[in-house]
Amino acid sequence: MSKLQKMCDCGYDIRSIWECEFDEVKLRNQEIASYVKNNPLMSRITLNPRDAFFGGRTENIIPFYKVKDGEKIKYTDICSLYPYICKRGKFPIAHPRIFVGEECRELIGDDYNNLDGVEGLVKCRVLPPRNLYMPLLPVKMHGRLLFALCHSCCAEARTEDCHHEQIADREFTGTWVADELRKAVELGYRISEIYIIWQYDTMRFDGTKGGLFAQYVNLFLKIKQEASDWPSWCINENAKARYLAEYERDEGIVLDREKIKKNPGLRAVVKLCLNSLWSKFGQRTNMKQTTVVKSRKNLLNLLFTTDKEVFDILPINDDILYVNWQFREEAITSKLYTNVVIAAYIMAQARLELYGYLEKLGSRLLYCDTDSCIFVKNENDPAEYESPIGNLLGTMTDELRRYGINFDSIKSLIDDEFGENADKSDNDTVKDKRTIKNALCHANAKQRDALIRTADKQLIKCICECALNVLHGTVEIKECEKHRLKSTNAS
Repeated sequence: MSKLQKMCDCGYDIRSIWECEFDEVKLRNQEIASYVKNNPLMSRITLNPRDAFFGGRTENIIPFYKVKDGEKIKYTDICSLYPYICKRGKFPIAHPRIFVGEECRELIGDDYNNLDGVEGLVKCRVLPPRNLYMPLLPVKMHGRLLFALCHSCCAEARTEDCHHEQIADREFTGTWVADELRKAVELGYRISEIYIIWQYDTMRFDGTKGGLFAQYVNLFLKIKQEASDWPSWCINENAKARYLAEYERDEGIVLDREKIKKNPGLRAVVKLCLNSLWSKFGQRTNMKQTTVVKSRKNLLNLLFTTDKEVFDILPINDDILYVNWQFREEAITSKLYTNVVIAAYIMAQARLELYGYLEKLGSRLLYCDTDSCIFVKNENDPAEYESPIGNLLGTMTDELRRYGINFDSIKSLIDDEFGENADKSDNDTVKDKRTIKNALCHANAKQRDALIRTADKQLIKCICECALNVLHGTVEIKECEKHRLKSTNAS
């Protein structure tokens, strides 16, 4: 009744009838029946904004790669990718205007692939190209996030070449952020049909006015940078002064020289604050809950209530039951602290930022993980692309250099231990094993995982031999390093 009252207040003349009466009207009047059937507002196709919320991109392109003469394996990481997007990215604001079916032409005209005037979420049907080396649009199938060029191949979990000739077999239907679709069209994707558009006004970071989350990010970024110590290249007062000036110029943050010192605990806390902001917006609002039931009345209330669905009942003893339940979809209410459209925007822009590097690296890419790339660089080809290294928010950093390790030393160790130079002295052998031990102990879990993923069989053998020598006492390992390895392996 409140909805009817709102429509009356807007000036509409409302006449309400029972649904069974309206069904009889449609049976008697085919013109009304046809109008209702073909009206886009009566379409069963709906847009759920959570369908546009995808995670980060993780791909193991080449499991084993043996470095050739003149090649190096590089491992780079985008510095604070999510805080960077939160500070400088584009975000939807206010409520969306919803366009359904033919109404979408108000924004796109007669060309489905013309998304220049669209900002927001788009539910559509897309045909991927056949020859794109690195697919762009994400899809969820088989409980996994996939980047593929054929729907049927995904559905069938095919690993060989695609042989589907029918367009309908290859098309994907889904909901994506308009920015990701625009890039997809540039890469050769073709939009076959658009069902619904949620059109938003947006705001982007401005150097004078800031951005939606710029003030929040700057607050914790300042503390994080100060707790990270000076960069390795700041070896004198002139270098330190240049670092402070560059950071103030590029980030608008004045670092306190006296507070710049290594503080791992403080850095971990503020890093958590920086990286967890966006995820709160994407948090699920209908989590499964468990109720301790001690009476028949309470159990019946849970079983027969109209807004809850019971999934499991676990008897604990003669007097207590654990009942696992969840609100039904129609009973879910929105939360003040969630906005999945903002979360979808952040993730889409983060994937596009990473894709910018993947697109340039092409077939030289070995592995990528959300904000990092492992790739092959030919040192004899100066024109070959290599992501530039920096220290600022959103720039690429050398993920191994800051730990004092690099893939060159590991490669040298492989050649020396198992290649032509295997007749090295015992001191050199112990030194090289200590290098691998340091790499494993001081790199974090993601780096160690990436190291093993990109290693060849000889390196894996060498890592195992290093582990055995640690156990046998040939290579010394400190108690703190043992604790680090155990805690990381447990996670």
